[in-house]
Amino acid sequence: MIRLLFLSFSAIFLSGGNGDKDRFKPIEQSFPINWKIKIGNVSFRSNVIFTDNELIIGSNGKNFRDYYLGDETSGVYKLNRQTGKINALYGNDRVIGDLDVNGILMYNNKYYFGNDNDEFMCLNASGKNVWTIMTSGDIEHEPVLIHINGKPAVVYASEIGEVRAVNPENGNTYWSYYIPDFKGWKPGDNRAVFKVRSFVRNTMSFYTKPVIADLNKDGIKDLVYKEIYGSTFAIDGRNGKLLWSISTEQNRTSFDVMELLPKPDGEWMMIGCRGEYLFESEDYRLHVFLISHTGELKEIFTFDNKIGACGLNMTTNGDNEILFTTTNKLYRLKNLKDIEVIDRSIQYVSEESWNKGQITNRNSYDPLMSTNTFPYKNHNNCIFVLNQYDDANDLYGFIEIISLDENKVIERLELPGNSEMVPLVYDVNKDGMLDLLINSKVNGYLYCYNLNIPASSISNK
Repeated sequence: MIRLLFLSFSAIFLSGGNGDKDRFKPIEQSFPINWKIKIGNVSFRSNVIFTDNELIIGSNGKNFRDYYLGDETSGVYKLNRQTGKINALYGNDRVIGDLDVNGILMYNNKYYFGNDNDEFMCLNASGKNVWTIMTSGDIEHEPVLIHINGKPAVVYASEIGEVRAVNPENGNTYWSYYIPDFKGWKPGDNRAVFKVRSFVRNTMSFYTKPVIADLNKDGIKDLVYKEIYGSTFAIDGRNGKLLWSISTEQNRTSFDVMELLPKPDGEWMMIGCRGEYLFESEDYRLHVFLISHTGELKEIFTFDNKIGACGLNMTTNGDNEILFTTTNKLYRLKNLKDIEVIDRSIQYVSEESWNKGQITNRNSYDPLMSTNTFPYKNHNNCIFVLNQYDDANDLYGFIEIISLDENKVIERLELPGNSEMVPLVYDVNKDGMLDLLINSKVNGYLYCYNLNIPASSISNK
């Protein structure tokens, strides 16, 4: 993602921060470590699969973009849930290639995933390759499973705008869809010919997991994909045909996040948020839309007072509330009509030579929320918000614990490095207590922290 790459560059090379000044309390002083293991970098598109005794997670290895011939630390990791020990590393059996893996689908005891080497793969439970498809571009997100006329289909999409549904047993194509200005490889093309426009557009199309819903009410799930800074496409799950699209002109920029909001009456509505950059104030205006099953938009809220950029995920809190963030706010949309705003902003006085003495925001762009709420101390309903890096001490990220009972930040804890992983709250090591699973981009470790909260206190999503 262009914004993420720019921010990562700025955080590492441009922002000196305040060194060790004003650092938050280290997280292990509140939550002890169960285990940690070095697996490389995990992205916000990475999901975690739990089996009885193992967890499965994809890794980008040492770098999100491999500048060398290969990286022996990227691929699919199988870890012991109790100890974190690496039981196996799959999908990295070649010396050459960008074998970074993000999202993984597990179905019928097989693993389905794409990588940054223009491949989509199916491995069996022992890591043996069942089949591989050469794709039109990198696969950056978790594949999804739908059923077409009762038959299972695995659907994936490439960064440069191809969506494909395949038979999970043999990889044969059921259907494919290409965005209107697609310029990448198609089946039968000479892959030795480098397609310049395809490379330029490489990170501009389908980057995140789609929203899945039966849009046309034919009994088959359809797929809604958003481009980065582009259009939104609804694809018919039955045949891969375009149901509708929301163009850049209509939307002015793509949705940053979308979520399906179930309602008690069995209906649903998609929610879309996007940040519009305001050059005059160097800030963002947040737009919140309802999106109908036919692609019609209804803007329900607009905010433009020092909010920062839109966060990278949404989460539901019960049946009638959805949570989303900007750089320094958390929003609670209730019953599609009422909204509460929680101020998360924290500032610091810069000691950098070029802006010494300037008061500036400490929260980072692109915040991420845990997908579960949980009780903490005297608060019954809390949520984690990850600041990917601490602007005052940019090698570190920090976690905020926000009370939804009192609508305020009740604690901030420093992580052992900046992070891009969605904070995962789950009984990881099966001891009956909730844990926090989080990755560090600085050292490549995956950390499992003991939250000392009974697992029975939440329902895992």
